[in-house]
Amino acid sequence: ADVSGREEIWIYGCSLTYGWSVDDKRTYPWLLQDRFPQHRVVNFAVPGYGTLQSWLQLRDALAARSPPRVAVLAYGSLHDERNTLPRWWRKQFVRGNPLGMARIPFVRRDDDDLRPDFADNSYPFAFLLRRSALLNVVDDAYDRFEANPERDREVSLRLIRRFVELCKRRGVTPVIAGIWPHGTTSRVLEEIAREGVRTVDIGVRKRRLAQNRPCNLHPSPAGHRWYADHLEVVLRSVLSP
Repeated sequence: ADVSGREEIWIYGCSLTYGWSVDDKRTYPWLLQDRFPQHRVVNFAVPGYGTLQSWLQLRDALAARSPPRVAVLAYGSLHDERNTLPRWWRKQFVRGNPLGMARIPFVRRDDDDLRPDFADNSYPFAFLLRRSALLNVVDDAYDRFEANPERDREVSLRLIRRFVELCKRRGVTPVIAGIWPHGTTSRVLEEIAREGVRTVDIGVRKRRLAQNRPCNLHPSPAGHRWYADHLEVVLRSVLSP
């Protein structure tokens, strides 16, 4: 709880939850704060984050402060590759990265202990690939061979379970919100729901809401209202006496 004694609701996710290209007051965590004035809503989301970073954030926050009443994890299938950093994702990231060198946490697909490892945002032979179309064709073929979306999904599923376990150990109610409309997102929600965890699909399927055109392809203010409307129903049932 915060200093005023209000119970807290923590929300974790990526740029969709952070509110990229949307005014702070129009993001769904802010809208939920207006709808739950008796609670304090804390938005932990960071653009580019995946499930691994959300789990690490929760672990560090619980070690430093009092636990919240509810912890919401906004998950989407686009987080799967952020959790394992396959070659094709690193290649795309290097092409569009304006930040320079950075160390990025990830989990190796074959590591059942989910120990975070770190990689820099470089890519093998990047200098040559920028100059040779033939090398790019060969390299893209290898990236497709190396890709393993099912294993990436399994890693995300195990990370979500770790998030849930950590919540339950500290008396926190976990809610897993599917924020990205995709078949993989739905399958993960179904598996987690079968394990007795509260889930909700808040993914925006209407293009005019899902994209803040012409500014950005992230959700529009109407999209964030969609998120808030669907998540509010679940939170009220969870928070009711």
